[in-house]
Amino acid sequence: MTSEVIDRVQANVQVRLAIQRSAAMTRIVPSCFLRRVLVAGAAGNLLAGSVATLLPAMLDEWLRLPAMVITAAGLYLLGQAALGLWLSGRGSLAETAVWLLMGCNAAFAFMSILPLALALLTPNLSGALVICAEAWIALAFVELQHLGVARSARLAEREAYGARLGPQS
Repeated sequence: MTSEVIDRVQANVQVRLAIQRSAAMTRIVPSCFLRRVLVAGAAGNLLAGSVATLLPAMLDEWLRLPAMVITAAGLYLLGQAALGLWLSGRGSLAETAVWLLMGCNAAFAFMSILPLALALLTPNLSGALVICAEAWIALAFVELQHLGVARSARLAEREAYGARLGPQS
């Protein structure tokens, strides 16, 4: 009878540990590097989005891009900035949220270059350079965010390993 109770308690503990492990795999505590990358990306998006949203007519003349396209890109960048700032301020966050942000950055880069490749937009040289630079920067931030997620996961593994070892004297 006693062994049955102990076996049930051990099984219950193992189930709880499995649930905690699965939850731990989907939630991460962002490393300092990941937080800095999220803040830097949000700051850049906030700056570019504000300029594009507030000055589309001036950018239209300078880059030879439609003001509506500039405004739409600016609003998108402001939304990305808000998401990046919100994620950077969280104590722990779902890893999928950072992957969502990375996907949005990659989509922004792709959707920026696609109209140039298909000749749907015909900006001047300055406009083409700005589009290519923004796409390249977005992809650079995808890589930096990926490195930040990987670093956060490694830190979590180290902390979990240290907790399993117990207090060291």
